[in-house]
Amino acid sequence: MVKKCIFCGADSSGSKSVEHIIPESLGNKEYVLPRGVVCDKCNNYFARKIEGPVLSLDGFRQLRFYSFIENKEGRIPTSDALICGDRVKAKWIETGAEEHSLLLEVDPKTVYKIIKNPPKMFITRGYDLRDDENHRYDISRFLAKLAIEYFVYLNLDELKEEGEEANLIFDDKLTRMIHFVRFGRNDSRPLDYKVYKKSMGEKDYVISLKFESSEDQLIFVLRINETFFELNLTNNAGL
Repeated sequence: MVKKCIFCGADSSGSKSVEHIIPESLGNKEYVLPRGVVCDKCNNYFARKIEGPVLSLDGFRQLRFYSFIENKEGRIPTSDALICGDRVKAKWIETGAEEHSLLLEVDPKTVYKIIKNPPKMFITRGYDLRDDENHRYDISRFLAKLAIEYFVYLNLDELKEEGEEANLIFDDKLTRMIHFVRFGRNDSRPLDYKVYKKSMGEKDYVISLKFESSEDQLIFVLRINETFFELNLTNNAGL
């Protein structure tokens, strides 16, 4: 049976790469689609045009910094800190099994200030993804991609349990969203989504995907530690 890419419909029988639904740069090793579900061409496109721009945003870099999220090369992004009135670079170094210490890189001028008047504290900056209005289009395509692939991921598991061949059929609404993810919009109008933080009392890194339904609304949720992204698939169906 010829495999077809779920995004472009091309023959993907010879595709070599698996598709990480959540990028590996966010620490994902669990949510993965088999070879051929997404063709190599689309996989590369998403890495360059959707995942790359979103993960390079300052808010996402800070989120990774505070959550100790390593990229594929095992590196955690650096951040900024303020000490003795000077801005310095802050980075995590691994000091043991799942243990990190914060290292501040300072120049001689700042070292002199620290020696002369030892500070009692230093300040690191936080992150807020809600004020990234200029990048809502990119983030909404990113969330829509995750939602589509997670939908396929769940259905493939169900088909496997029932011993059936994977033969997914998408309705018109989902097809339009697939087109939005793969080809974008000329007017760069984003889908509506919201971001919020909710304290969960968990210290370990948590990343999860899920669908929620309520009052005839279908909502896709991406959770990264205490940061939640919600994309209302029902309200955005009129692409």
